[in-house]
Amino acid sequence: MRLIHLIASFFLVFLAGQALSDALPEVDDPGVSACVKALLGDEIERHERDLTRICHPGLADPKTSRAPVVGAVVNAIANYHAGMFLLEGEAKLDAFARAKAFAAQAVKAKPDRVEPWFWLGAATACWAKEKGKFSQLSTIEAIRDAFGRAIAIDPSYLHAGALRARGKLYSQAPGWPLSVGDKAKGRKDLEDALKLHETRRNLIYLAEFFADQDECATTKKLLAQAAAKPRILSKYEEAHDDALVKKLETTCAS
Repeated sequence: MRLIHLIASFFLVFLAGQALSDALPEVDDPGVSACVKALLGDEIERHERDLTRICHPGLADPKTSRAPVVGAVVNAIANYHAGMFLLEGEAKLDAFARAKAFAAQAVKAKPDRVEPWFWLGAATACWAKEKGKFSQLSTIEAIRDAFGRAIAIDPSYLHAGALRARGKLYSQAPGWPLSVGDKAKGRKDLEDALKLHETRRNLIYLAEFFADQDECATTKKLLAQAAAKPRILSKYEEAHDDALVKKLETTCAS
């Protein structure tokens, strides 16, 4: 019997690179199903069972989880989305901490893959923002470097997500000697993201850059272009972008 169990375990690990294990229990709860569907994105639509981890009290613990790298990435994504859109207070911070830990697991296992580096940068940035200014300043180089590794591997991942994120970081961080902020680098990253993928979000983020520089004519032009683009993200992400658009329109109303 023990030998059979060992063989079965080996077989599951072997298949992990192709698909996630079906070892997770079914969750028969309409609320969980709705939550999972709301969080699904193109990059994780095949991993619905793992997403029940963020929509159910039994969240996986990155300290004890033996999930394969695919599972670690999915759990990083899932916990990131939970922190961004579903949770508040300490629960929000805890979700970002879990996302960061799962992404770090994935980076250690597969440093040549773009997904672990991107989600490590994204989760660390959100975790630091929740922790406060000191954590933001103390982690900013690590965040920049994680996005840099993702860009070096595949700059087109998630519609040039790492270029977009690093561009915003460069644009909004304090400059030298306090931090890594650099408006010219930020603009280049944001424009490069738009060249790779002319999406609604990339247009909005570049518009934000110009609004911060008080260049409202360019901001309005980019927002008009964004309005004509299809909405391809989850309802939570689109609502987040809608709020940013409203803020930019208010800033450049005159």
